[in-house]
Amino acid sequence: MTTKNNPEFTKKVQSIIYRLDFKMVDNFKIKDAIGSVLATMPDKIVDFVDDYIEFLGSDVKDNAFTINLLDLNKSRSDYKLKKRKYIIFLDSNFLKESKEFQQYIIAHEIGHAYLKHPNGGSGGDLSQEYEADEFAAKYGYTMTV
Repeated sequence: MTTKNNPEFTKKVQSIIYRLDFKMVDNFKIKDAIGSVLATMPDKIVDFVDDYIEFLGSDVKDNAFTINLLDLNKSRSDYKLKKRKYIIFLDSNFLKESKEFQQYIIAHEIGHAYLKHPNGGSGGDLSQEYEADEFAAKYGYTMTV
């Protein structure tokens, strides 16, 4: 799904970027990609991202992956997680992908978090990968763009 070229959509993207700014990597192109994806999703998903997800850069060459902090810390009884539960890492190759594929990756990774999948990367549990793909496709983002 490509970014819509109309003033209302652009304003919504900018509003989301402003709202989530402190939770995102410090790169305008990545912020714009995240904002563009979220602008096509219902407010309840934007609220979920605002409440529970951080976006960070990564040197791991995997395009993107999501970590569920609750799963990571289940064995640590002393660990008190406030609100943040997921980190979506976007690697240095992310911006080399087409804009459409970037948007698919973002929607897919948000899907992992929204569907409360445990940690995984590089196609860990195929059923969870399919569920995240279905989540992304529900909003018009597919891997075959």
